Amino acid sequence: MRVNLLLNHASPWADVDSHLPYVGRVDVHVKRPCRLSVRIPEWVVQGNVKLSVDGESRSFGWSGRYLDGGQVAEGRKATIEFPLEERTQRVDVPFSDHRRVTVVLRGNEVVEIDPRGLNHPFYQREHYRQGVTLWKRSCDSSPQRHFPFDTE
Repeated sequence: MRVNLLLNHASPWADVDSHLPYVGRVDVHVKRPCRLSVRIPEWVVQGNVKLSVDGESRSFGWSGRYLDGGQVAEGRKATIEFPLEERTQRVDVPFSDHRRVTVVLRGNEVVEIDPRGLNHPFYQREHYRQGVTLWKRSCDSSPQRHFPFDTE
């Protein structure tokens, strides 16, 4: 099984619970035995990635940006963890009175922008910066399944 995007997803093969952008963690709940391959984002240093299956550390290999976790049995939970650091970038924007803005990213998510805007401030996402995943029940999910909660 190959996980390309670290987004929440339910499938017949596995359920993916992403803790991004709260924490650098992804849980893969395996429903059918498989060889697990997970694409790790480019902003993650490969040497800082850890894999465990049901809480036990496991060695793994790499194929490009894909972590090769090997065989994972049905009913097991594979957890991939890595540091999630904020980075700041200056960006040129053609659609604003401010030609250059500063954005703070946490993973791929913008958590702050400066200037924020006068009429409707953008990207006030302090809750992403607390290091605690917020979950909510989805009406399409079983009682055990939760999905990240975005307050915006």
